[in-house]
Amino acid sequence: MPPVWQSHAENSVSGTTVTVTKPAGVVDGWLMIAYGCHATGGANSLTGAAPAGWTEEFVGNNSEQNIGVWTRIASGEGANYAFTWTTNNECAIMIDAFSGNHQTLATAIHKEHYQLLTTTNIAITNQVITTLADCLLWGVCSRDTTAAETVTWTGTGTPAEEWDVALTSTFLCLSGAHQAAAAAGTFTQTATYSAAARRNAMAFIAIAPPVAAAEIAAKRIIINQAVNRAATY
Repeated sequence: MPPVWQSHAENSVSGTTVTVTKPAGVVDGWLMIAYGCHATGGANSLTGAAPAGWTEEFVGNNSEQNIGVWTRIASGEGANYAFTWTTNNECAIMIDAFSGNHQTLATAIHKEHYQLLTTTNIAITNQVITTLADCLLWGVCSRDTTAAETVTWTGTGTPAEEWDVALTSTFLCLSGAHQAAAAAGTFTQTATYSAAARRNAMAFIAIAPPVAAAEIAAKRIIINQAVNRAATY
């Protein structure tokens, strides 16, 4: 069975620190993924922004925004998380929580791909190629905009939108979607905005189930070997 998206928390500010409340219902073992969007063209301003205990998966920038992605397996969580950087500007941090994920972080983040457009477009498309069955595919897009926009998600299968946030006070628009992938394969997600073309950004991550197919196969081999040895004696 694929992992399950459970809850979402967000906050935004024009400044150098965003404090985000822990998503609802989080218990030890759940996977949390944080996505940050910083409305500045400065180089990688979100490097090292996450609090201790989070793994930085990616930071990058184009001429309109910086993005960062950080991950963590919940363990003795506090009430909130403070993300801090040095360049004073509009920034939003989103945290999504998932259950039914693999308990080793490096395995739970099965495949990931990040994209920042260098030319303007109304949409952005991203792709991952999985090698495991029963993954959950999670996508988040962002843009620097002054419009109160909405996002439409399409792709391989039917992505279900989790949240759609137009932060006109901080000139940012972000959206998240997910879909279950029963079999391994090549998957795309496209996020299409409702307003003018901008230099969009997107993260696309495949989250692994509790026991990966390779681990199941390995356990079957061990069991079979034990049975065969028992039969020999």
